[in-house]
Amino acid sequence: MYNELKLKYELLKIYKEIYFNKNLGSEEIENLYIEYLKTMVCLTPKKPVYDDYSKKYEYINCYGYALGLTYPKIFHDRYEEIEMDDFSHNLGFIYGKRNYSNLPSFQLDALYNDLDALNIEYYDTEIDAKNTHGGYKITFYLAVDDFHFMRQNRDGSWSEKIGYTDEFYKNNDALPHYKKYELQKTLEIVKPRKR
Repeated sequence: MYNELKLKYELLKIYKEIYFNKNLGSEEIENLYIEYLKTMVCLTPKKPVYDDYSKKYEYINCYGYALGLTYPKIFHDRYEEIEMDDFSHNLGFIYGKRNYSNLPSFQLDALYNDLDALNIEYYDTEIDAKNTHGGYKITFYLAVDDFHFMRQNRDGSWSEKIGYTDEFYKNNDALPHYKKYELQKTLEIVKPRKR
């Protein structure tokens, strides 16, 4: 309980900074957002339930959805007001090195670095294997010019969010709604309990 209160206090400090400090630049907003994610990941469910509540995931893509991350409107608005562009949730953004190469090895390294930065444990697994570490599975797909993620929910179903749209799909299997993607990796991820 103490750890949860401490985490919520850290979130409150982050929100106060983003709301009241009008002199923040885009890099400072980005750094605050990463701190928000590192704190928030400790408070999100360890095994997600299918959730297509579009407002909760309004400014996040399939990557954030698979990890259970959000991008609060205040961060979105403050960043966009400075950059005149949306924040991009590409692989590597949490670690601090956005990777624009679509080569699988570069994308996987960026994914692993992000998970390490969030203090999330991850284990190679297969889509139909049993989770043995108390986590849940995510799948990582690539196409010629895009990446995609799906997540396994607590009830064994799979779900996905299509990019930054408000399209959500729940499936019995880990096959993406749009079939253009090729499976690269299946991981069991275990979110941190403390920070």
